[in-house]
Amino acid sequence: MAERRAHGTGPFKVVIVGAGRIGTALALLLREAPGFTVLLADPTEPGRRRAEELALPLADVDPGYAAQLDRLLANADAVVAALPSTATPMVAAAARRSGCHYLDLSDDGTALEAVQREASAASGCFIAQCGISPGLVSGLVLDLVSRRSEE
Repeated sequence: MAERRAHGTGPFKVVIVGAGRIGTALALLLREAPGFTVLLADPTEPGRRRAEELALPLADVDPGYAAQLDRLLANADAVVAALPSTATPMVAAAARRSGCHYLDLSDDGTALEAVQREASAASGCFIAQCGISPGLVSGLVLDLVSRRSEE
């Protein structure tokens, strides 16, 4: 996948696994950005309803089934794991197998170790734990502490 994107052909195809609030918010942002196509993947009824209400494309794929994930990621440039951290290693493994880039929004140390093992053998870029918490939350807390220290 990375080689195809290096030549800049077509839109950048992003699969977001998890159609919760964060996954759908990201999908809505990417849908409006030029140069991207986005596909949500979620096997749950709430995920299906949310995607339908927001007119977002959805694949009924369970991250627990490697073959389903592999088929889904075969033509993806990147995958974002926007789901509980217990499932991120499965998505990371599928990203490694497919050669696409990987991002996750989790903050779990055990899952991070599994993702790092997958990343060590991956051809794509792997960026773990780039989510709101602790990423954004830590930055906000540090800013607040620095402001209090100045008073």
